[in-house]
Amino acid sequence: MKEMRKEKFVYFILLIVITVLFLSLAPSPVWAEGFADYLYVKDIRIDRDGKGLVVFTSALSGSRPSCAASYPYSLSFDTNTEGGKGVYILVLTAKALNKTIFARGTNSCSIFSVVEDWQRGWLSD
Repeated sequence: MKEMRKEKFVYFILLIVITVLFLSLAPSPVWAEGFADYLYVKDIRIDRDGKGLVVFTSALSGSRPSCAASYPYSLSFDTNTEGGKGVYILVLTAKALNKTIFARGTNSCSIFSVVEDWQRGWLSD
């Protein structure tokens, strides 16, 4: 009986070790892109073609794509899409009300070849 408990305990410890190893080696989606960790908006740019970018007061955190190395403070968006129009309203509101934004990038640079694309975000208090 005692050996059976010991064997179950060993299997339990082994399961914990394997789980911890797996979680430590598995890629984390939290760090797969740049993110604005409750940052203030410094500047907003919109070009004639509707493509725009937001510049934050601090650099984005996380693992940024190499294409965005020259613009560590920015995320891009396209106002020709419904989502891009929403981003534009969000960043204008944040700037006007002096509120912070939490936002994530897509880990790609398809709108501007040197600025990470905006994936999602929200206005915070």
